[in-house]
Amino acid sequence: MGTETANDSMPSILLISQDLDLSEIVSEQTERQLGAGVSTVLSADAAQEKIHRAAFDIIIIDEAIEGIGIKDFCDSLYRSNQVHSIILLASAVDSRITVPLESIVDDYIRKPFKLASLIVLIKSRLTRFAVTNAPTFQIGRFDYFASRWVLVERSTNQIIRLTEKEAEILEYLENSSSAVVSRDELLIEVWGYNSGVTTHTVETHIYRLRQKLEIDPTNAQCLVTAPGGYQLINS
Repeated sequence: MGTETANDSMPSILLISQDLDLSEIVSEQTERQLGAGVSTVLSADAAQEKIHRAAFDIIIIDEAIEGIGIKDFCDSLYRSNQVHSIILLASAVDSRITVPLESIVDDYIRKPFKLASLIVLIKSRLTRFAVTNAPTFQIGRFDYFASRWVLVERSTNQIIRLTEKEAEILEYLENSSSAVVSRDELLIEVWGYNSGVTTHTVETHIYRLRQKLEIDPTNAQCLVTAPGGYQLINS
């Protein structure tokens, strides 16, 4: 779990790339145009050290980093609860990535890309991190704030960050008025029509949500499996 509190709302970005020119221009322009702080590191190990010390709103990963397993690394980031969103700078063809990119990152941009396109992508996420005075709804022992994609534990004020897709799933289930929602419905409503995304992607995100929501993820009380799909209860 992250050590952030509900008053810690300043957005920050971690950029992982061995391309020094790319790091310099992305950092410079992001700070100048968006006013967001950017930390840059050269390796996954250095990134983990940073993540242990601070929470980041966005992590940008250059898939050209040597010796990094993109899927496993992203899974570890999501489990750490230290990041809102992961953006991948991806080559047109990467033989190391054998699953749909949508299932391992929140967004990606193909190389070569225009810097302006990346800035727009970053900005679209940062604009959601404004603090609101009231939670969007309650679920179990948490208040949920949609503008920041965070769960705040009411008794301790501890923040647990959600990814964009996790937040969209939680909000869609909440808006379904406790009705059972099928995997296919979540796939269509959250991801839209995309032949490269399967219900396994939904199951993976439900699993991650339970790790954050439930006291005992193996015995779900809030996000339960029901006949035909999933149901959000105790909210």
